[in-house]
Amino acid sequence: MGNYRKTVNTYSDAARWIVTQKDVDVFNDLRNVTIRHYDQLGRIRLSRQLETAVGDPNSAAANESAGIRTDTKYVYKTNRNETWVSNPYRSTEASAPTRGWTVRRLDKVGRMCVEEWFAGAAEPAVAANCTPSQGTTGATTYEHSAAVKWTSEKVTDAAGKSRQLYRDVLGRLIAVREDPSTARYDTYYQYNLLDDLTEIRQAGSCGKR
Repeated sequence: MGNYRKTVNTYSDAARWIVTQKDVDVFNDLRNVTIRHYDQLGRIRLSRQLETAVGDPNSAAANESAGIRTDTKYVYKTNRNETWVSNPYRSTEASAPTRGWTVRRLDKVGRMCVEEWFAGAAEPAVAANCTPSQGTTGATTYEHSAAVKWTSEKVTDAAGKSRQLYRDVLGRLIAVREDPSTARYDTYYQYNLLDDLTEIRQAGSCGKR
């Protein structure tokens, strides 16, 4: 069939899954198989990448232990609004050194405040109120503030490096300050009335892009 490629999607509203089969090498080989499982709120709870083609999508969806799995969990309670995403793993790799979690935490108005990484298959002990958790292997923290004409967001990565991002009232990035506490390297962005980026300028340089 020349350069044609085929994609087949099979759905089950009752069981809440979608099986996607895609061609890899030749038309209709359908070797790339992903299965997404959803909870009762329509949120992804499990994503699987199968390692072989399947003949029956219904049987493949029913066997949740097969393939390379990525779990997603949600925590929503007093002072906690979190999404946990596991590292990809096989069900036979309960104690593999690559097991771990990424936890994205939101503040009380729904903004990202902390993203943390934990090692191991066990569920991590996550702190409340956007305070740092114990036992992490790394974290990125976000601080938010607002002024009359712009908002700012400070991002600190796992290595302790920080940058400050400034956005205008339309949400467009207008400035970035690298290492805001000491070196203060600034980059500025300008837009036209069509919302197209028209200029990038670094503080202290004569050139514009």
